[in-house]
This record gives sequence, structure tokens and C-alpha cells, in this order.
Amino acid sequence: MSNSLIKEPTKSDCQNQEQMQGLTGSKYLSINPTNLENIMNINGFEPKLQQEMVKPVIDSNIIQTIKTISDDEHQTINLDQINIQLTEIEQDMSNTNFNQILASLNIIFEKLSESINYNIENELPYQKHIVYQLRVSVLLSKVYKFMGDYRTSIHWLQRIRENYLVFDPNFAGKIMVELSKLYFLNFQIRESQEILHQALLHFEKIQWKAEIAKTLLLQARMCSWMNNFDLATKLSYGAISLLREAYINDETKLDQAYFILAECHYVSKKYDTAKEFLVKVLQLKLQTEQQENHPTFLETYNLLGLIHAQIYDLKTSYFYFCQAYKCININPIQKGQILNNLSVIQKFLGQLELAGRCQNVANEIYGKFLSENHYLFKRLVLNSIIESQQ
Repeated sequence: MSNSLIKEPTKSDCQNQEQMQGLTGSKYLSINPTNLENIMNINGFEPKLQQEMVKPVIDSNIIQTIKTISDDEHQTINLDQINIQLTEIEQDMSNTNFNQILASLNIIFEKLSESINYNIENELPYQKHIVYQLRVSVLLSKVYKFMGDYRTSIHWLQRIRENYLVFDPNFAGKIMVELSKLYFLNFQIRESQEILHQALLHFEKIQWKAEIAKTLLLQARMCSWMNNFDLATKLSYGAISLLREAYINDETKLDQAYFILAECHYVSKKYDTAKEFLVKVLQLKLQTEQQENHPTFLETYNLLGLIHAQIYDLKTSYFYFCQAYKCININPIQKGQILNNLSVIQKFLGQLELAGRCQNVANEIYGKFLSENHYLFKRLVLNSIIESQQ
């Protein structure tokens, strides 16, 4: 999701030094990864996909209220209690103290580790403990992602791949896809491409067409943001064909593919075509009987706001950013980004007091969750400097 309307991607920001090349081994992608150094400039890259490139590895119903386990319980740790703690989800994450949750999750992880070691030494069952430890690891990654600490989020998922044998093909594939997204968000483009390729081969091996399609869409999204629009378009339509095979007579499953096509045309400055695809996205989402303020509408409204801002239809842009704000569920970083978008438009519309309030709240959110060296925080400061000169 973008946090700036002032600076749009340019050729110098997203240099395509050579044509994006595919990946070996897949029947969908046939050539090697390209050299992607210096593709994204921190001061120019429009991070539209910075948040919903990232979907949770498992359902958001894992974040919960955690109770502390006492120090003398590791030998007789209560797995039922842990299960309750990990399934009683806190509904309003916007009021959550992430640091407190992280501390509690780390305590549970360590207690599980102690119990596993004790059970191994005493030849007692420990398999269920490992399952809960995996679940806590995913939770830790998810919370760090919400806080914008992608490096630590990556660390917890990498620990799963390095320390556990995962036989569930669905879970193993989702870990790879999530890692690819996180690497991309952390500007580790080569690592993102490599593990996404592994995910593609994984899903091809088990012939899961829907997951192959979703993986191709992620590849298409990366290509579009690196100015390789032809390949991005081909991958998107290839994914659409696979989705139609996987979900016969269910066009609603194509909403993300159309969104990525819209995003591709937005980056290539074909705004009218981008809007046409976004209208399709909205129509498909409404067919699923979702409310218009459902969180899944957020990125669509945000992109519509960006498009109308680029063509200087500021009132319509403001409307869509307001719609996007209504869709925010639990992600504080998204809230900061949308508020920053709103503040930019409000300044152009002469609503200076309201713009200042929105930007102050965005600044508080970023200051709470992000370090001053984080790219989103830098973009916020950059916007303030540019806007003050208007």
C-alpha cells in the first residue's frame, strides 16, 4: 500500500536494466533470475504493494491474548491451556500492545522448548508440543510483520524451515510464499525470487492449480513493479486460465488477478485501463456478499485513490481513501499509510487543519512501530518536506 501521493515510480526509481527473466525448472517460467540490484530506490519506490503483498501464513485468528505460564510448569505443561490461549483471539488488534504479546509468545515458546527437551530425555511424547511451537513461531512472524520488522519476521519463518520437517504440503507451500513476500518487503529481491520459484515448483509437483496460479500472480506483481509489463501481463492471464480450471464457473476467484492487472496498468500509467480492472474487482467482491467496508476492499480503494490523485481528480481520490480507511481492521501500519494519503489530498484541497491532524496520527503510528531508519518513516518525513514546499 502506498504511503505517498507526491512521488510516483519513475524510470530512475525502478530501473529495468535488463529484461526481467524467469526462473528455471518451471514449465511456466523458463529462464534465469535477472540481476535486480538497485531496482528500488528508497526515496522513489512507490510501495503500493508493501502491505498486501503480505497475506498471513495462516488465518488471522491466531493472534490472541496470552497468559503467562509459571516457571515450574515446564515438565507438566498444560497443552490444553496453551491451545485455549492460542485460539482465544483478541478481536481488536488496533488496541493491542504488540510488545506485550511478543514477550508472552516468547515465554510460551521457551516453555515448550523446555518441555520438549524434558520429554525427549524421559522418553515421553512430545509431538504435540512441536505442533504448538510451530504455531507460536508463525504468530511471532505475523506480529513482527505487523510491526514492520520484516527481518525478524523472516527469521521466525526461516527457523521453521531449518529446524522442522514439515510434511503438510499446504503449510510448507504457504511458508515459502510468505517468505517470498517478506523478502520483497525487506528489499531482498533476489531471495524473494528464488524462494518464490521454489514455491512454484512445489505446487507444480503436487499439481495444485489454484496455488500455482497464486504464485504466478505474485511473480506478475513483482514484474510489474520492475517495469516488465509484458511478462507481468502474460503471467497474470496465465494465472487466470489456471484459476478458471481450478474454480469452474466461479469468476469471483479472479478478483486478485484483475487487481494485479490493474496495478500493472497503474504503474505503466495506463490509468483508464487500470480503473476498468478495478471496477471488475469491486463487482466480483460484492458478488461474494462482502460488505463494502470489508478489509479485502482496502487495497482496491487505495489504488483507486492513487489513480484519481494522479489524474488530479482530488475529490474522487479523497472519497476512495476515506473508503479505504473504513476497511482498516487490525493493521496499524496500514492505518498510518492511509492517513498519510488522506493528509496529502486534504492539503491540496485546502483542509490544512484536518490534514495536519491526519499526518500527526500517522507520524505517531510510524514512530511507535517503526524506527527512524525504516523506509516508511523516511517516506513520511519526505512527504512532509515536499508538501511544505507546495
